[in-house]
This record gives sequence, structure tokens and C-alpha cells, in this order.
Amino acid sequence: MQQNISAIFFEQKRFVGYVYEENDEVLGCIFALCKISGSKEEIYINEMAVLPERQGHGIGKQLLNAVKDYSKEKGLAGIVLYTSEYAPAAKFYEKNGFKLSNGTICMYCEQ
Repeated sequence: MQQNISAIFFEQKRFVGYVYEENDEVLGCIFALCKISGSKEEIYINEMAVLPERQGHGIGKQLLNAVKDYSKEKGLAGIVLYTSEYAPAAKFYEKNGFKLSNGTICMYCEQ
């Protein structure tokens, strides 16, 4: 699949975002915030969206990988996101390395 993730388009005071585009149309995006949790610094995914008609085509995976790469580059401990274990996206996150933690709403991916 052709790489269509734009470079970091917004990085200011620990906030980062990426967009996925094809033919000048935004098909997906992800926004995350770096935070210190206890003694470690992690990145929290605030929002991720892919157009419904384009889900299942690898766009979400590429967006997650962009955040994973950013996290590694910055030396962060891991990636956190919150969702219900019953949400349709939960299986997607699990397939991409996230594990349920703290009950049913926190998913974590160590770097």
C-alpha cells in the first residue's frame, strides 16, 4: 500500500497529529498527547477516525504506526488509549499490539 501518511502536521507542547490522504482527500486522522504517568512518559491517543467506507483497508494501521514510530523516536514508554472492550475498534487495537489494562477501558501498547 502506498504511504499516504502526511508528515507530522502539528506538534506543539506535546500534542501530535497525523492525517492520511489520497487525492487531496483526508480519509483518516489521529491525534495524541504526551503525558507523564507516574515515573514514565507515555503518549495518549485522544482521537482516531477513518471514514467508514475506507475502514478495513489499512489506513488505521498506518495511522497507529505513525504514532508508534513517533513514540519510539521520542523514547516514550508506551501508548495508551481508552475504549470499551465491546467497542468495534477494540479488536482492531488488539490486533495492532494493544492489550486491555485497568479493567475494560484502558488499552496499552508498550514500546
